Amino acid sequence: MKYGSIFHQQNVYLKLLLLLMGVVLSTVVHFTYFLLIFGLTILYLIPGYQIFPIWGKIILRLLPFLISYFLFALLLDLPFPIQVSFTCRIVYLLLLSLYLLKSTTLYKLVEDSGRLKDSHLLRPIFFYFVATMQFIPIFTKENTLIIQKFKSQGKITISKSVDILLESFMSAWDKIPYIENKTKHRLSIEYPTPVLFTWANLWLYVMITIYVLVAAL
Repeated sequence: MKYGSIFHQQNVYLKLLLLLMGVVLSTVVHFTYFLLIFGLTILYLIPGYQIFPIWGKIILRLLPFLISYFLFALLLDLPFPIQVSFTCRIVYLLLLSLYLLKSTTLYKLVEDSGRLKDSHLLRPIFFYFVATMQFIPIFTKENTLIIQKFKSQGKITISKSVDILLESFMSAWDKIPYIENKTKHRLSIEYPTPVLFTWANLWLYVMITIYVLVAAL
């Protein structure tokens, strides 16, 4: 899915840094300052406004959990402001996570890794991660096809669900040699040295600076 080309051009590791800073700040800063960074983050993401409908849909799916949380907190006599604060922080972290996931491709991750992917220590980790990221969509596709096949044969029971899972995994597993070769090829490509000072990254540096300033308050 296309999502704000400016965000696609940003360095993956700088975006990961922003996410980690967001995680830390959302847990340690006062709620007033948190609302400040929440609001500024929403403004920061406006160039990629396509993310907001997705964010809203996920929040709607989380409503049963959030309602259960509020009921449980009510039973424990937890102050309402604390409940609201916790919910807002969860929703904020969800937005930041979506920003990273929707604006990052496997190609961009490998490209921005530079010499890290050639490190004797990190290369096996990179290989495993890239291979896993390619395995997941293949497994999902196989799982969808097999579910459709089982549905055409009648109602899906618990035992059939296990069969579906096993058959999906085995079908995807048969494609492991293809995934290995594709991963080796991707990691063997010589990418240009990552450039940290670009207009897209400048927009990201502004947000990182804001996070640092809020942390210093």
